[in-house]
Amino acid sequence: MLSLPSETRFLDAWRAGDTDFPFCPCASIHLYTAYLRWYRENGVRNPRESNQFLGKVARIPGWANDNTWVYDSLYFSGQPRKQRMVIPDRAELEKSGYSPTDSNKQPVATKSQWLTVGYFKFQGAMNAREEVAA
Repeated sequence: MLSLPSETRFLDAWRAGDTDFPFCPCASIHLYTAYLRWYRENGVRNPRESNQFLGKVARIPGWANDNTWVYDSLYFSGQPRKQRMVIPDRAELEKSGYSPTDSNKQPVATKSQWLTVGYFKFQGAMNAREEVAA
């Protein structure tokens, strides 16, 4: 496994649940930031630049790194805004147990809602990690 590129090792660990970050749709910049934290903690010498890392993500079959629409809160009010998101393969997400719900713990109805839940779930894990480190 050590002979694999660092971005592949990180993505494999993320998919397997072996990082502090939930395997779910997330902002592209958030995933890259998580990768940078992971590489420092694991003694990786030269991390990939963001365009190389996110290009690798976009080439995984069934995955995307696209501009899409997300809401500013889990209440899904107002108009959604554009956000570049990493969207893992849906079947892979379901297999991992990812099941997005809204603020009332009800299943979400639209793609924008589905992506918004992932956005805030991943962001919450990043924020929690920063609080522990402080």
